[in-house]
Amino acid sequence: MATTPSSKKLTPFHVRNKDLKKDTATLFIRIHTRKIDVLISTLLQVEVNEWLKATASPRAWLAHQKKNYQLHAKLTQIEGIVKAHMAKIDFDREALDMDVRYISEPEKVEAERRAKEEAAAADRKAINRALIMREKLRNHGYMEKVVNKHLTNLKALINAAFIDGVHDNQRAASLIVKNKIEDRDKAVEIYLTETELQALYEMPLTGKNDHIRDVFLIGCYTCQRVSDYNNLNADCFETTRKGTRIIRIVQQKTKTEVTIPVLNENLITICEKYGYNVPKANEQG
Repeated sequence: MATTPSSKKLTPFHVRNKDLKKDTATLFIRIHTRKIDVLISTLLQVEVNEWLKATASPRAWLAHQKKNYQLHAKLTQIEGIVKAHMAKIDFDREALDMDVRYISEPEKVEAERRAKEEAAAADRKAINRALIMREKLRNHGYMEKVVNKHLTNLKALINAAFIDGVHDNQRAASLIVKNKIEDRDKAVEIYLTETELQALYEMPLTGKNDHIRDVFLIGCYTCQRVSDYNNLNADCFETTRKGTRIIRIVQQKTKTEVTIPVLNENLITICEKYGYNVPKANEQG
């Protein structure tokens, strides 16, 4: 053991050759067997000249032990830990380094442990908030892709808040995990049935509400973009030789001419209601 001055070798701990000219240096212990050859740092600092004098003779070693009781107590513990690890079937260098740290830097290790626990607690709170928000969105009947959109916005807000110094949790945004979109979710679309559209058509409305309802129904019946059905006029309506009513327009975005069959007479009725001069609508309106 490191505290036995009668040993031929006073201590297995040493200062590296490249550190001998320094005022202070870290003590190391070498593990050398047929399978293992590693140099382990004790993380403990000593005055180099004092250490060299102490290891020069048993008498000096004893004096150094008495003068530096806490240092030698830690060295004794580290030597015991090293022997325990060497006796294991599988040598784990990382585990040994951590055990040495527990002896050499107990306050620092404890502070790191508390910091990790606090970070983990903050992570759990962030996860719980995200889960609560996600469940609230789901409870309102939103599709998974809509939920993901809001989660993405939340993540952006958390990142912006971190940059602005509102919080100091670097991992908070990474804990906002979007839902996995399954094939069955992609196939689910929100739409109005014919019955629901008819009910909307028959709903007694007046003024602006009446206009908005009619414009919305025109969009449903034509399946066109706002920019396209906003430009409908009497010239767009034709009748084929077979008597089928159609709408012929050039789409504003694609510049493509399309022919749209009139599948519901409500469309004609609505357009005639306004003399084919349908009130304009915008996408945000």
